[in-house]
Amino acid sequence: MISEVITRGVLSLKAAVTKVVVMLPVSPNLLTVASLIPTAMATYNLAQGRLTAAGLWIIAAGFFDVIDGAVARARGQDSPFGAVLDSVADRAADAFIYIGAGLYFYRIEQPLYVFVTMVALAGAMMVSYTRARAENTVIDCKVGFAERGERMVLLLLALFFNKLGAGMWMLAGLAWMTTLQRLIHTHRALAAGQHRAPAEPA
Repeated sequence: MISEVITRGVLSLKAAVTKVVVMLPVSPNLLTVASLIPTAMATYNLAQGRLTAAGLWIIAAGFFDVIDGAVARARGQDSPFGAVLDSVADRAADAFIYIGAGLYFYRIEQPLYVFVTMVALAGAMMVSYTRARAENTVIDCKVGFAERGERMVLLLLALFFNKLGAGMWMLAGLAWMTTLQRLIHTHRALAAGQHRAPAEPA
């Protein structure tokens, strides 16, 4: 987990940047879509084996991902569609980055790590899907060892320390463990009667 000191620093930076961006004629949804541009650059650099550059582009993409929701709330423009768009953009970003890693391992002729990367990608998708599906049934399912933020930090460390292979092993294992945790959490919540109230008929 990110330390409390780092978290406070990130929140302070987020607040400062949000104040500036709110004054610009840029919609929150455009910021969300724009986050895919640095993600594409990260994917390209990753596939080419430029791991540090890829990590820096991922951080740039995270900048957009962090402030789009804050800007929307500051302007009173947050909406259900914006939340869906943000979630879809996150899933697309995850897929692009893992594809870039898979291409890198393919280029350096490491088929085992290509496979591990695909397992990690599938796990990342399952973590998100399990939560989305479970929260149609129970109140909350934001649990697990490795949510997206933790996985991104681990990926960045793997890139900056040139340990992408080991990082993929860890990402694959943690993603599937988190999926299992969310299934167990959902089962226990339902057994305890914590059902989400059904939507009112239109």
